[in-house]
Amino acid sequence: GLLLARLSIASIASKHGCKAAFLPKVFLGEAGNGCHLNVSLWDNTGGNLMSCSGKTGRKMSSTSFHFMGGIFHHLDALTAILAPSPLSYDRLAPDEWSGAYKCWGYQNREAPLRAISCGEQDPPLYWEIKTMDSTSNPYLAIAAVIAAGLDGLSSKRHLPPPVQMNPSTASMPLEFLPRNFKQATACLMSEKAEPIRRMLGEELITAFVAANTDNDQHFADKSFEEQVSCLLQRY
Repeated sequence: GLLLARLSIASIASKHGCKAAFLPKVFLGEAGNGCHLNVSLWDNTGGNLMSCSGKTGRKMSSTSFHFMGGIFHHLDALTAILAPSPLSYDRLAPDEWSGAYKCWGYQNREAPLRAISCGEQDPPLYWEIKTMDSTSNPYLAIAAVIAAGLDGLSSKRHLPPPVQMNPSTASMPLEFLPRNFKQATACLMSEKAEPIRRMLGEELITAFVAANTDNDQHFADKSFEEQVSCLLQRY
């Protein structure tokens, strides 16, 4: 569905003399293009597992807390898969609604993990992962996110306290997500990310890293404008 939508939008835009661009970043100084991934959990009866069925002291169920705790725990490594192009890291900048800092929050548009609910006191209905962009492989991205969430459930990963402000103005400095593909790849190949590699397969991850490292090196000496000009034909 995602690929069909992109092709349809590009085709309609072309008929009207326009160019539809899905690159993470087209204009410096302007917000980029994301491909936010929405995450919800349901049981076999159609019940929303994100909702809290009892008083746990949190605005979410324990299932949601641990599943999203796994995604938070592995977010550095996931960034390599969700944002694999050089332009991805031009997009992941503070104050551009993309989520440059490693944090989460309720309805926080500057957090890479955003819990979305109907009201301020309601449990999350679903989560939004803002790190992902359209240069990612959507099938691999979804598989990696599920792998991280499953590790969170099996290992009882915890979420830290939410950030309910613009992370760039927080009194305590917050950790940045990887600033380039090389840093993200190092996280993906680290011992910490072993559960993701194991669930997806070491051979697949090795091939992914090799292909995208070659792409990253190809654009290393090119200006932002040159990268955009070249990649506009692909995305």
